[in-house]
Amino acid sequence: MSELVLTSRIYIYLYISIIAILGSQRFLLESLYAYVCLLPLISSFFYYQKDRSASLVFLIISLFLNVDNGAGAYIETPTFLRYLIYLWSIFFIIQWGLISRSKFIIYLFLILPPLFVTIFGVNSIDIATLIRDIFVAVIVGYAIIQSGDVQKKSYIQWEFLAYFLTIYLLLEVLNVLFFYSIENGHYLSYDTLKGLIVFSFFYLIHHKEYLASGFVAAIIIFILMKYGSRMPLVMFFLVTSLYVVKARVKGFNIKRYFLLIFFLFVVFFIITNLSNNSKFGFMINQVQNVDHLIEWLMLIDPVRYFENLLFFERNIFSILFGNGFGSGLYDSKSYLGFVTLEETAFSAKELNSSMYYNFHDFWVDLGLRFGLLNILLFVFFITNRALKNSNNCYVELILLFLTFTVFYSTAGILLIAIFLMLSVNKASKQ
Repeated sequence: MSELVLTSRIYIYLYISIIAILGSQRFLLESLYAYVCLLPLISSFFYYQKDRSASLVFLIISLFLNVDNGAGAYIETPTFLRYLIYLWSIFFIIQWGLISRSKFIIYLFLILPPLFVTIFGVNSIDIATLIRDIFVAVIVGYAIIQSGDVQKKSYIQWEFLAYFLTIYLLLEVLNVLFFYSIENGHYLSYDTLKGLIVFSFFYLIHHKEYLASGFVAAIIIFILMKYGSRMPLVMFFLVTSLYVVKARVKGFNIKRYFLLIFFLFVVFFIITNLSNNSKFGFMINQVQNVDHLIEWLMLIDPVRYFENLLFFERNIFSILFGNGFGSGLYDSKSYLGFVTLEETAFSAKELNSSMYYNFHDFWVDLGLRFGLLNILLFVFFITNRALKNSNNCYVELILLFLTFTVFYSTAGILLIAIFLMLSVNKASKQ
């Protein structure tokens, strides 16, 4: 590596560190931190012609720092800036593509059933949901049908992203220790893409940095609990388990087992010290109060439980092929009648009409309109690639994690599409 290249990389690391410091200051710089996403966006513009790898990494950082949900507790990124990031992301995805005719035909065949149901069905359609579904079908579909031609292979310098997210993760620990308090009635963050912090763990463990990855895993679990969302933590455990299965299939490695033991020890320590007053403490402590799994699921998250009940009570055709774009579920039995507007689970319109369009689980929300069959095929596609890919399986691992945790937002769909294209094009470190 030449001295000039080394110096350039050092400057990038320093710049990324500054962005991470500023972007994490939702308490000290509460009026400024929501605008920090502009810095990596400008950097993405700057690097676009001369270094697409750096440009893409800065784009991902900009998406991550975009504050799309403040929940009334934190200042959000202005709408014009958010949509500027989204438009640049769409441009990046489109210009990057090289469509495979065979994959396009297969995708068209799979998407036809929900399209026919949309056009010829009698289900009630919500315009906002319809627009979102079309956006998902086009953007994610475009990412799926890429050819993966070696001439278009994209080499990504993932170490920059892993470094940024590790620094950001450590700064979140400082936020918890010195500024944040659950007593204010809010979680540490409500941002859609907050779960992307797990990327640093998958990157480190893939590169056999077992001690560092174990340390990062412990911090990730701690921070995810402060974020308050159950699905990111559950998916982190499940995707990590998938990596362990992959590692076991490839052969015995004593370091991997020491890592697994350390990881389980950290989980056990955290669980045994959870307060029953916390969301996660309540989940664990209720296990001893129920007789079977279904009762436990209904007790810890009744909204999710009854959403799934509504979804699976339909006929088999609707379950497999969907109700069509823009459709919702009518709660004729008032399963969700206990939900109040203050819980922010649904809109006032949904609660008053008992017609629901937005759901908490990936397979319910998108499965309702695209069909559970397409959802299962998509998850199988990613999981299969993660198990077989030895070059950069962390791309598929984070893609699987994102699919279940960020599907409900524009930023989330764009990030899923970006990682999906990277997976299809077999992106690797340069």
